[in-house]
Amino acid sequence: MSPQNNEIPEASPQLQKEGDAYISALSHLLHSKETAGSVLEMMKSAGEDPIKSVPYTALNVNKQMEESARAKGKPPALEVLLAAFQFLVGDLVQIGNIAGLFNVETEEEIGAILKETLQTYIEEGIHNGTVDPVELQQKAEVFMDDDHKQLGLQAASMSGIPNEANQNTAMQAYGAQQKRAGMLKGGK
Repeated sequence: MSPQNNEIPEASPQLQKEGDAYISALSHLLHSKETAGSVLEMMKSAGEDPIKSVPYTALNVNKQMEESARAKGKPPALEVLLAAFQFLVGDLVQIGNIAGLFNVETEEEIGAILKETLQTYIEEGIHNGTVDPVELQQKAEVFMDDDHKQLGLQAASMSGIPNEANQNTAMQAYGAQQKRAGMLKGGK
């Protein structure tokens, strides 16, 4: 899947509608008169290296959007977030190229930036409990080709993570979900 393709694979009409609305709101944040300058300044403040400045900006812009959606009681689905990051990286690369911050032209360069963005989001999400690793594995597989799936299985095996969710991983995921639910309701 190309980083420029923002469609959610095999999405239900409702999920596609949710994704379209989320990406439209992100686009407004990136390009509106009120916020475009701030987005560019954010990218400039992260430096001239697009492998640092684009993920930094994408993560911060998405964080604002995700927090707004959660505050309205409509947290975005993981599939929506994965598609949103593809959109964000593609648009931020174009913004940075046009502004003369850097010159990213190839699919490989954009892919490396997208990989860095997603890896940072996932690591932070797993650490703070907002990303369920079992759900992530299930949902992310639709974005992967066979080579990437095999690499993921090898990395999981080396880390002691099973290839498929089992009772133990399900219980861990349930516990993390309950903990997140408690935190969202003001519990500890």
